[in-house]
Amino acid sequence: MKEPINIADWTVHRSYHDLRRVAVLLDRSTSPAAWLAKLRRLLPEFLSAQTPADLLDQVRKSGRIELGTLDGRIAWGIQEKLRQHGYEVPEEDASMVSYLAVHLVGDQRMALIIEDDKKAEAFCLDLIAKGAVVVPSEG
Repeated sequence: MKEPINIADWTVHRSYHDLRRVAVLLDRSTSPAAWLAKLRRLLPEFLSAQTPADLLDQVRKSGRIELGTLDGRIAWGIQEKLRQHGYEVPEEDASMVSYLAVHLVGDQRMALIIEDDKKAEAFCLDLIAKGAVVVPSEG
């Protein structure tokens, strides 16, 4: 038989993650190869892992290069850099809130790690609904 949860022994740590999905749109007035060559010089850390042929194929198919989901500050810096060089850089908010259940046992605090994100969030939201203290992140 399961022991009932003593809600006073639990806290839920809530963290906000500022994330952005960033892409670069092809300027249709420029040759895709020239546009891409300049982009590769500006962002070697993002584009050097892919061959120029693969990137060019991606641009020809979709008209864009996906840079991925990035931390908000990093995304902002990249966008500013690219916009200063004439690139169109749309972004999509991908921010999220995550929760971590922490159990107090004696004078020890132990984080409860649940690998399934949906189950972990459901467990934490249940703790909150039952009155567990929520500790916001300091970020």
